[in-house]
Amino acid sequence: MVAYLQLCFNHFHIIFIGVSYWYSSIFYYLIASHIPHGIRALPQLSGARGETSVPDGVPLILNYGFASESKGTLDLIRALEIVKRGNRCPYFECVIYAGDHPHWDVDPYLAECEKVASRVSGLSFIREFVSDDKLDLMLNASDFVCFPYSGVP
Repeated sequence: MVAYLQLCFNHFHIIFIGVSYWYSSIFYYLIASHIPHGIRALPQLSGARGETSVPDGVPLILNYGFASESKGTLDLIRALEIVKRGNRCPYFECVIYAGDHPHWDVDPYLAECEKVASRVSGLSFIREFVSDDKLDLMLNASDFVCFPYSGVP
């Protein structure tokens, strides 16, 4: 695949000559064999569930990050509302840490999320970008991590 992309790049390199940033970015991407990404190893925190108010045996769902339409935050909240209303899974807890995006105006979206979330028992909607230490704790305590991306740009 890399060889094919390099061949395409060599064929069309004239297009990128005047745009040095794109040229160097694409060139780096094509010659890189591995681009490191991900998170550090998650520390195992025994007793993490005990630090939450959620009892053992009750499923705990976690969602976190910059809340947005594309991330599907409101879709998740509405889905949980349907599940609770239909009594399909009456015993679960969900915690959503919804951070404000630094470059997008998400206040109206977050206000709608808060409004709908307030109708769902067992759902904690927290308007903050969760710290690394708190995230480590919540990831250890949670049974599920849910990101229902919607495909909306």
